[in-house]
Amino acid sequence: AILAGRCRDQRIPVNAERQKRFAEWMYSHCSSLWFSLNDSGVGPECAKGIVLALALTDRFTSLNLSCNVLGDTGALAISQAIVEWQSLVHIDLAANDIGHHGANAIFEALQRNSSITSVDLSSRPGSLRNHLARHNTASLEALLSQSQVIARLSLQGTGLGAEAAAGIARGLTANSTLLFLDLAGCDLGPKGAAALADALPASSLEELNLADNRIGDEGLIALARCLGAPPGEAAMGGGAASPAS
Repeated sequence: AILAGRCRDQRIPVNAERQKRFAEWMYSHCSSLWFSLNDSGVGPECAKGIVLALALTDRFTSLNLSCNVLGDTGALAISQAIVEWQSLVHIDLAANDIGHHGANAIFEALQRNSSITSVDLSSRPGSLRNHLARHNTASLEALLSQSQVIARLSLQGTGLGAEAAAGIARGLTANSTLLFLDLAGCDLGPKGAAALADALPASSLEELNLADNRIGDEGLIALARCLGAPPGEAAMGGGAASPAS
């Protein structure tokens, strides 16, 4: 099913030689507990085959489909199976041209999964970046508010914006499991940084990446104050660091 889907995605016929190469390729990439088909031309049809294959086994603990061409359609196929995948603890869908519709489907499915602790929906340089937006605000807030298992969430480079950051902040105040959050390069700006700063004291976060968000002095001062810096020192620190923010 996986090979047939991959060939449909690439619009090429299935033949004996491709079957042989595919079998060798699958053996080298998916023989352990990690199902890893990153950067392998996986599209929506291939995703459907992967869903069928994983429904037949609980062997795998990690699914890595990063740097492929899933798009929203492929993300929807994956989301429909997430609820049933109770053996997986990590899922990587980075750089797959997933938009806010596909991301919302993933976030909503994760609310009903009780095993996945690590999620990567980040972007990487290139033409297949994941594009999130303010339309993901509600689903992200609900995921963080309701999840009892997710400990790592990477959304780097997805262009979430300040409104989505505010939703994340609200979710963080009700979350007790998230330890690592990567929001680097998400166009948060000063307002997004300030919203997250207000939520940090009540959150369980141990590591937060806000690099490349143009948060400016206002955002830096808000973050410094939430970490206990006196007002004068916070203002001095914000001014010194703002060019690199």
